[in-house]
Amino acid sequence: MKDFRNILFVLVALAVSGCSTNMWQDDLDGDGVINHMDCCSNTPEGVAVDSEGCADADQDGVVDRKDACPNTPPGMKVKENGCAECGDLLASVQDIGFEFNKAEIQENATAILTEVVDALKTGITRVRIVGHTDNIGGDDQNLALSHARAKAVEAYLISRGVPANGISAVEGRGESFPKDSNETEEGRAQNRRVEITTDCVDR
Repeated sequence: MKDFRNILFVLVALAVSGCSTNMWQDDLDGDGVINHMDCCSNTPEGVAVDSEGCADADQDGVVDRKDACPNTPPGMKVKENGCAECGDLLASVQDIGFEFNKAEIQENATAILTEVVDALKTGITRVRIVGHTDNIGGDDQNLALSHARAKAVEAYLISRGVPANGISAVEGRGESFPKDSNETEEGRAQNRRVEITTDCVDR
């Protein structure tokens, strides 16, 4: 009778956990987590999993089965549902850089912008695109140039399949918000940038 109660207790515990299990197989999906502890028992071969046997493809700390935004770019802070916090910086294109007085996206932009494209294609959020310049040139010229840089990034994202309604605003702010000193060439290069931030949406 005691053994029967122990078996019944194990079965009830497994049912309450909500895990999909087969207690008569050691590790059905071969992910290194035995079945009676595996909450995701059909993980594809070779996919890294957590202690419950579940994958976290974007490594944001929220397992895929609970992740409403499964392609969040690396390093982003996310909410419990795996989606980005409102107003967080999704990407900064100062590392991509713009040549002086130019708005063309350079070839080394693709790595950062591809991450943004992948995230937006899954509908993680809407974004706001804001362009900036260094302090060389007149105010009106720099406002126009910063807006042109933001528009160039918008056009790139849309050309790669990001829906236009995933972009809530495209702005140019000229030289008003420098990230670094404009006293050096290195600082001015940092200030010639476009920032992409997450916008506030219900998710």
